[in-house]
Amino acid sequence: MVDRVIVYTTETPSVEDILRPERDKMISLGKLAEAIFGTSTVVRGAACTPTIPESMEVAVGPAEIYKYENVDNNPYSTLPADMTHQIVKQGVRLNASNYACPAPSTLGQSVDYLIQATFSEVDNLIESRPFYNADNPNQPFYNSVSGSREGRCVVAVKPGASAPTGTQVPPPPDPGYVGLWIVTVEYGQLKIDAINITQYANAPFIDQNRYLYYAVVDRDLSNNYTGSVFPAITSYKNGMMIVGKIVQANLGDSTLSLNGVGVHTIKDLHNNVMAANDLRAAQMYIFIYNDGIWSAQFLAA
Repeated sequence: MVDRVIVYTTETPSVEDILRPERDKMISLGKLAEAIFGTSTVVRGAACTPTIPESMEVAVGPAEIYKYENVDNNPYSTLPADMTHQIVKQGVRLNASNYACPAPSTLGQSVDYLIQATFSEVDNLIESRPFYNADNPNQPFYNSVSGSREGRCVVAVKPGASAPTGTQVPPPPDPGYVGLWIVTVEYGQLKIDAINITQYANAPFIDQNRYLYYAVVDRDLSNNYTGSVFPAITSYKNGMMIVGKIVQANLGDSTLSLNGVGVHTIKDLHNNVMAANDLRAAQMYIFIYNDGIWSAQFLAA
């Protein structure tokens, strides 16, 4: 955590001693998320599938959304609003929900529905709480106040215009929303199948293969280094980075394979193949994948 509140023995307690650590934790985690994802909105989860049994609805699963927002648009109890600074905030969706996508009523026509998501932050858990009454300390007075400021991933369905099948166009996301899925239904359709659901062209789903992984890698007799990362990867993508700890020094030209996905040559930052002992035992390297080549850079202690 970036900032920490200090309190002292026998000090008169302050409500801000509770509020400031909550805001500080949010800022700290928000800046960590920004370092990983950047400031563009990204979404994890929100799988869109047919209902069971199939119907004219789709099921959208749990999700998280990460969106660049002001620290606080409204006062946080006694802490003032902070619209000067921005952080990446997380909105959570814990449960799946079904969304109706009815068929058009005109023969020969189809309609595209957009499944979209946004970040929402609201004060919730309204309850009556006792407050100190200076005039009569033995008889508190009560106020209805919010007990929780909640970040949520809000999912909505937006219908496009009905048009002759093959000419229908999906609607754009509403302001503040990002598009995730397109559900296409046609006149007379009685249920939505998986074939009717496609990913929106610019859906900002988190691509876990873009980000930094860690692995311990060891070589076999042919100088192929192998290791495993979690969560498991199924393909290599340009820009993928692995921090790897070398177990044994290499004996010459070397390759790297992770999770059994594929074997590719390791080169240095000058595009030279590895010479003996270029990869040192018990040392850390960062491996960057690009167009079938792993580029290795030594991480100094």
